[in-house]
Amino acid sequence: MPRGFGLRTRVIAAFGIGALLLSLLLSAVVYSLTRGNLLEQRVDDVLKNAVVNAQGINAELGRLGPSNVGEPAEIRAERIALLNQFVVPVGAYQGLRINADIYWTDLIGFNDDRLPQSLIDLSFDGTPADMVFDAGSESFYAVVLPLPRVNANAVYIEAASLAEVESTLGSLLATLIGASAVTTVLGLGFGIYVATRIFNPLSEISGAA
Repeated sequence: MPRGFGLRTRVIAAFGIGALLLSLLLSAVVYSLTRGNLLEQRVDDVLKNAVVNAQGINAELGRLGPSNVGEPAEIRAERIALLNQFVVPVGAYQGLRINADIYWTDLIGFNDDRLPQSLIDLSFDGTPADMVFDAGSESFYAVVLPLPRVNANAVYIEAASLAEVESTLGSLLATLIGASAVTTVLGLGFGIYVATRIFNPLSEISGAA
């Protein structure tokens, strides 16, 4: 503390700074744990759903075969119709890659321009892979799963927005900041109370002497 500060001020400041540091530490722990849990739950839900969908699509394509007979628009419509038979979590998008062609159920919501090149490369290798990444201002979790029964280089893709997780974390962060401010004010108030209880009697004794 600067030399111009009295002992009373130092005691009050010590309580205030201590309350601030403690509240920041607790807020950081709560935020980190909550973020990890929310992200893990979202990823787990999407991954489990993707595995179930990939098994169903793999079986269906294995039965029908990845036919390329017909006009490109007809082929696209057939494959998107197949994808739409399977349910995905809210905010998730489906894709199907057969050879070099990728079909998406919602080209506006998500398409291969948003998919990281490293994930696309792994899908061409037939390697199951997943990744959390940013696409523009939004975060996504995507998983690619090979479809081994298809007589072609084929993978199922499921990509899910993490916007809801980020929104929840934003609200939590605002709450924690507010709680830290309140805790700091309470710490200062308690410091004032303690300083008054300690130093007022000393002042009275000094005045009487």
